[in-house]
This record gives sequence, C-alpha cells and structure tokens, in this order.
Amino acid sequence: MYSNKQIEFALKNIDKWSEQATQIFKDEIINVIQEDYKGFLETIKVYQTVLKYARDALRKGISELKVHCKYFDNTPEEDACIEMHEAILEIDKAIGGKEE
Repeated sequence: MYSNKQIEFALKNIDKWSEQATQIFKDEIINVIQEDYKGFLETIKVYQTVLKYARDALRKGISELKVHCKYFDNTPEEDACIEMHEAILEIDKAIGGKEE
C-alpha cells in the first residue's frame, strides 16, 4: 500500500507528469513525421532526377529520328516523335516545368 504522503505527492504532481508525458508523446510523433518527410523528399529528388534523364533521352531520340529518317512526314517515325514530345510535356508537368 501507499502511504498518505506518497498519495499526496502523486496528486500534487499528476498534472505536471501528465503534461510532460503528453509533450514527450508529441515530440516523438513530430520526430517520426519529420523523418518520414525527409525520406519522402529524398524519394522525390530521385524521381525528379530519373525523369530529367528520361526527358533528355526522349529529346535526343526525337532529334536522332529527325536526322536519320529520309522521309519523315506522315510516317510511324513522326508518330513516335509526337508521342515522345507528349511524354516530355507530361514529364515537365510532373517535375514542375521545363528545363533546357
């Protein structure tokens, strides 16, 4: 059993302990969220880099097709270039704009 002194001490300090426990809990939640957010930002950077490489490769592919195709208008090669250009536009939208 607890003595009256121990009970009185606990009752006097319970609010303070509750506040401390709540703050510790909040701090832990904030730390977890911050770590998740950092990981999320790193993942976004990786995807942006990959998309930039893909965009550059598509641009190069368009240029190469135009240079090496003797007859370009109304051909499957032209259709491929149009699709590659549309992919570039989608990539630009996804990563926040054009980069030349």
